[in-house]
Amino acid sequence: MKKFFIAILVFFSFIFKCNAATKISVSYKGLDNVHLQYEVEIGYKADEIKIVYGDGEEASIDIGSLPEGGGKLEGTKLHSGLTEGNYTFQLVIDGVNYGSPVSVDINGKIGGTLLYNETIDDVATLEGNVVVPDGKTLTIKNKLIGSASYNSIYVDGTINFQSGAVLNGVNIHFRGEQSVNIDSIGGNGELIFYQKSTGSNIGNCKSKFLITVQPNTLVSINKSEIYGLQLSEESSLSIKDSTVLSEFSISKIKSFEAENTTFLSPISINGRSPKFENCEFADFVTLHNRNEAEFKDCVFGSDLVFDDFSVYDLPKWSEDSSVHPTFSGNSFVGQSGPRFEGLNGPFTPIYLGDDNYYGDKAPVIGNMLRTFLTRGTEINTLHFLVSNWNSSGSEMKNKKKLPSFWVNDYVVGQNCLPHPSPWSGSSCPARR
Repeated sequence: MKKFFIAILVFFSFIFKCNAATKISVSYKGLDNVHLQYEVEIGYKADEIKIVYGDGEEASIDIGSLPEGGGKLEGTKLHSGLTEGNYTFQLVIDGVNYGSPVSVDINGKIGGTLLYNETIDDVATLEGNVVVPDGKTLTIKNKLIGSASYNSIYVDGTINFQSGAVLNGVNIHFRGEQSVNIDSIGGNGELIFYQKSTGSNIGNCKSKFLITVQPNTLVSINKSEIYGLQLSEESSLSIKDSTVLSEFSISKIKSFEAENTTFLSPISINGRSPKFENCEFADFVTLHNRNEAEFKDCVFGSDLVFDDFSVYDLPKWSEDSSVHPTFSGNSFVGQSGPRFEGLNGPFTPIYLGDDNYYGDKAPVIGNMLRTFLTRGTEINTLHFLVSNWNSSGSEMKNKKKLPSFWVNDYVVGQNCLPHPSPWSGSSCPARR
């Protein structure tokens, strides 16, 4: 009889469990907390529903009860104050375990979707991508490190960076409907700005970030050093008092304005009307097909190349067109200056302006040959129109990358003199 009674209890317990839908999950794990999500749906009364957890010592989080006939109970819980270790979380209804338990390691690594606001105030590594939903805030106060498998934070809500925060190998996608102000952070990775984050600002950052700007999005950069720019068509960028380390392309973008900025690597321009003022170019600048770029008071430490090799459908230099760039008050102090590449020359000589400096008070114009102590850049008058020029101009100020140019009869930057000697017919070693 006793065995029969126990069997009946087991049977009804099985029936009750079969009539229950329960689920618990860890949505996000932090340095000392977890964001839990749970769901309980049963067809009978429950006096005590709780989450039992432990790292060897059992404890519990009460989540409620259900009346006669049961019902549905769902929600979230923030459980904080955890120390390093493994924790298991189990839904328990009136003393009986329901559903499958979930385990999590608190180990200095973070990942998941925030259910509550979160602050990273110690060094952390991404164990999974982090999602910041609309209405939630992630604050980073220390160093955040990406891993080989996970390196992204997707921001639909708000993200704050405390001055001095560092991102190492972390990509942040700014997708929320608000602009972002990023100030005085370091590290490397990629910052990707989408249309809803238009108007965002990056300032006072000495880093190796790649800045990616999506279409119909405006981003401003001030007083920063960045690795590079990745500019989509129809994007907009304003950059001032900054340094860009790597090569990038400006192709059919809506707006580009650069002021007091140094570009250490090649730049390719395809169409539209980017504007440069008081900028320094330590490497090639290439104008693929015609455009309406403006260069004012800039210093070119290397070649300014004109060609018809654009992959875009743009008017060519070899074709008749009113589309052309403007040059005013610039200095060409490299071994080479403006030059045209291609089998066919420009339709008419390209007008370079009348107030630029070409490396010497008497530049090499037309068919003149550069001699041993000639410092001026060569200007091919079949390709360019130059009637007047300035007898002096600005030199390169940046110290990160020195071009091969003359200063006071010395060649600086390459340890060899790339000018043929009229006496020996060979190159001479640089004096400095």
